[in-house]
Amino acid sequence: MPRRSASPTSCAIEAVLDSAAIAPMVNQFEAHPSLQQRGYEAASRKAGMAVEAYSPIGHGADIANPVVEEIAAAHNASPAQVVLAWHLAQDRIVIPKSRHLERMQENFEATKLELGTEDLSRIDALESGIRQNADPETKNS
Repeated sequence: MPRRSASPTSCAIEAVLDSAAIAPMVNQFEAHPSLQQRGYEAASRKAGMAVEAYSPIGHGADIANPVVEEIAAAHNASPAQVVLAWHLAQDRIVIPKSRHLERMQENFEATKLELGTEDLSRIDALESGIRQNADPETKNS
């Protein structure tokens, strides 16, 4: 069930770096158009970590957004391809989950989709702070 929650802070990253024998190279956290966690992403990158989007299409909630659907239609692409291309344009690692070969192939085609600045800005504007997964700060699901 979707819910609002605070984004993790750079303090969380500092705590990991202070206690780790080897600094993490990748930080995977929930990130999709409706929960972008830009501050946490910036802190992760500042600490030298690549960013991997967990739940990159927001359990399907974001691909049903009319803005995403409109951009998809304009590019003759699927909404999932648009969201994945948005992540890739922002240099995030995305590994979308699918058990269906045709969806896996469709998702891979997102690597060929180039979104314009206006498309990216429109998707950026979908930020609502809505989490689709358990909140790691409170462990509430």
